[in-house]
Amino acid sequence: MKERGSRSVVGVGTQTGGYLLVSDSSPKGWKRVGPFLKGESVNSISFDSKNGIFYAASLTEGVFTSKDFGKTWRPSSRGLHVRKVWTIEVDPNKPANLYAGTHYGHLFRSNDGGENWSEVAGLHGAPKRNDWG
Repeated sequence: MKERGSRSVVGVGTQTGGYLLVSDSSPKGWKRVGPFLKGESVNSISFDSKNGIFYAASLTEGVFTSKDFGKTWRPSSRGLHVRKVWTIEVDPNKPANLYAGTHYGHLFRSNDGGENWSEVAGLHGAPKRNDWG
């Protein structure tokens, strides 16, 4: 669960797209935003609460970024040579730093909010599992 102001936000990935579930502490419960990235298998959604940016990891096209609370998404995969992304995380202390765990045990890092990616050295060839992430 992620918080921004008085709202709590949960990102939900599915095999056919992603959703954001939003609660504003009212008794009405949760509001669903989405689906977004229809047709994409969304594995993971991470949120930069300081800058209001969402990141989605997909199994076919890599990473996507939304700066307008999920209304629009753009590809953010330059340098990500393995596009089957299982998980994505934002560094809570330096939100411009992102980490993406991909198929075949690769780990990528971005220092510019997902604009460019480079592989973290020394991890390739780690033990593999189909559900690595």
